Amino acid sequence: MSHVRQQIRDAAAAALTGLTTTGANVYAPRQWGQQRSKVPALEVEIRSEEVAAQTFGSSYEQQRKADLVVSAWAVSNTSAAGSDVVDLVDAEVSVALFADAALDLLLDDLRWQSLEKEDDGAGADLRVKATITFAAFYTVDQRDPTTTT
Repeated sequence: MSHVRQQIRDAAAAALTGLTTTGANVYAPRQWGQQRSKVPALEVEIRSEEVAAQTFGSSYEQQRKADLVVSAWAVSNTSAAGSDVVDLVDAEVSVALFADAALDLLLDDLRWQSLEKEDDGAGADLRVKATITFAAFYTVDQRDPTTTT
């Protein structure tokens, strides 16, 4: 079985597939470079993870906090129009992730954490990117990080 953080990433990607704005254009970071022509699109990854809390004594339980990052990409002829698209995507992503039953089974808690926007300049094919970060809390037995407790 895969590590819980991979299960979280895969469940998030599944929950985000089929959104109105991005459709099936949902990728893991290693796939995105080959699919840049398919926008709007989402890139889903776990960027970092840390122990949020640990039970001391005889227990091996750890509560972990993973940064679940969803990058939304859009192409527009103006920064404002591209920004509007990624704002709409941010709303769709939030609704989908907070309503997903598979994620709910893996996580103790999910919290919207931050959003950063950037664009690549100007022109007819201006790329706008929004990086949306969620704090995903889950508990594992540190001796078996493939199963939540």
